[in-house]
Amino acid sequence: MKKLLLRILLLLNCFLFSLSTSAQEDVKPQEKKKVYLIPVRQAIMHPQLYLLRRGVEKAIEEDADAIVLLMDTPGGSVAVMREMVGPIIDLDIPTYTLVEKDAFSAGAIIALATDNIYMTPRS
Repeated sequence: MKKLLLRILLLLNCFLFSLSTSAQEDVKPQEKKKVYLIPVRQAIMHPQLYLLRRGVEKAIEEDADAIVLLMDTPGGSVAVMREMVGPIIDLDIPTYTLVEKDAFSAGAIIALATDNIYMTPRS
């Protein structure tokens, strides 16, 4: 659990650093950022689709600064994967995938739909 939190903090630091060095020079360092973490840690099936949709909708409602998919999946249904890619591919919110261990098959395609992919050393 500590390793996971450390990885998430590292990913968030990378995100905040990229914001501070981008064209958005008016972003203040003390400003708190809203980052939504959406776990994708099981086979890609309908429950994962509902979880992703709900997380994306909540992030949009709350005007989130980023969405991070925490991925560890053996893959799954191609039909469900296609439905999961839709809500994240055209977002105006920056999207990231942190592959914690596995992102096989449908999971790899979902990761490719996000703006950035990060992988732990064991992934």
